Amino acid sequence: MNQRLRTWEIFSSTLGIQEGISGCDRIPCSLKNFKMNPPLIIGLVAVAIAIWHEVSWLKRRDWSRLSGTVVDIHKMTKRNRTWYCPVISYTGKNGEKQFISKYGGNVNPKIGETVTVIVSPNGDSEEHYSTSNRWLISVIALCIGILLTIKGCIDLQS
Repeated sequence: MNQRLRTWEIFSSTLGIQEGISGCDRIPCSLKNFKMNPPLIIGLVAVAIAIWHEVSWLKRRDWSRLSGTVVDIHKMTKRNRTWYCPVISYTGKNGEKQFISKYGGNVNPKIGETVTVIVSPNGDSEEHYSTSNRWLISVIALCIGILLTIKGCIDLQS
């Protein structure tokens, strides 16, 4: 008797699943109709990304908000797409500092524009704070995740 069948027999006897005549009868009904469900998987991954993004911003809720200025543009190109990340200068506890924002876009920011910067209590980390940086990724990922998860659950029912 192969190991997989023996494992199933132990598992099924533990759960009280009665054995049938063929091997297919040994599988519970909920598993008989199970199939790969990409919308459900992608939806759950998108929800996980939204949760991760929210948690990363919740960790920053105690950070100081300061005013900064866009002093330069860091241009990145990947796969024929150009991405502009602002280089922001601000004055904090430790003097004037500059950093490249992790959040960029396909719109070239204006040099000299005043922006909000959030700075960690110890001054090690900083990030450009805007409504789009804060909410856009979470909202889009959550909406896509919910829709695909619902579709995946409906597909499982049919």
